Amino acid sequence: MDKNYSISDLSEISGIQIPTIRIWEQRYKIFTPKRTPTNLRQYSYQDYVKMILVSFLVKRNFRIGQVVQFSPLELHNRVRNELLNQSKEYPEMHAMTIQLLQGDVDTFGEYLFQCLSNISPDAFVIKTLVPLISNLNVIDFVDEANIGNQLIVKNIIQKYLIVVAERKLQSGFYNNNILILRSDNTVSTSLFIIHFLAVIKKYKSDVFFNSLIEDCVDILGEKLNPDVVYTEFNESKSFFQICSLLDIIENTFPEAQIVVSGKYLMKYWEKISNKIYIAQDLGNFYKFL
Repeated sequence: MDKNYSISDLSEISGIQIPTIRIWEQRYKIFTPKRTPTNLRQYSYQDYVKMILVSFLVKRNFRIGQVVQFSPLELHNRVRNELLNQSKEYPEMHAMTIQLLQGDVDTFGEYLFQCLSNISPDAFVIKTLVPLISNLNVIDFVDEANIGNQLIVKNIIQKYLIVVAERKLQSGFYNNNILILRSDNTVSTSLFIIHFLAVIKKYKSDVFFNSLIEDCVDILGEKLNPDVVYTEFNESKSFFQICSLLDIIENTFPEAQIVVSGKYLMKYWEKISNKIYIAQDLGNFYKFL
């Protein structure tokens, strides 16, 4: 692939801070990026993939000085082995990891549906499915044959979360209501998980997948009276933008408990009003419900 990547792209995909990547380059020669006429770093597709795999091992307590010595083949093999070792504690996660590493998305979908239907949500969704989703990017790139499967797998996960949740909605009685709002340009899989967990906790769940804008929220405010409103910020937004959107939600649903999450919110959470519940992980949110 001919596409070039910036150091920000590498940081975004790996979760490794930009200053750390620069140190790795200087100290360990992990990359030798090209430079633009304005002296900005340009990384190759191979660098991009390497960053995904290296960061996974570093987060698994491998020393960076050790990881940079691995050949490309050894790097891929080490990552594969760590994915399998990481999942051994949870049999369902181990089985699904093997299925995905083998590229068997059909068997994965069938097995996922069985697990969602038959295993308690805190034992499966929170402890198994959420960690698996966080590994999808790594699984996608550890074997070239799997590249592109991540999108298919996320669609499968979202589909079955909706299917099983709808079955439970039709068979149960619900006293509480939750409204789930999308605040970013992309649709996060976590929104489907929140919907599923809320239904398990006996909430009638309404999910609004249009991007969050004031006019849309006003219309929802005329139609719905939720006990809880959930949204999250996974795309970079300023503190002002986040507060403006939260103000709109608060003013529209003054009686509702406002719950907010997302990776870009984390740097602002201490500044957010105490009236708003910050869900820093799905386990805590499940307990909150």
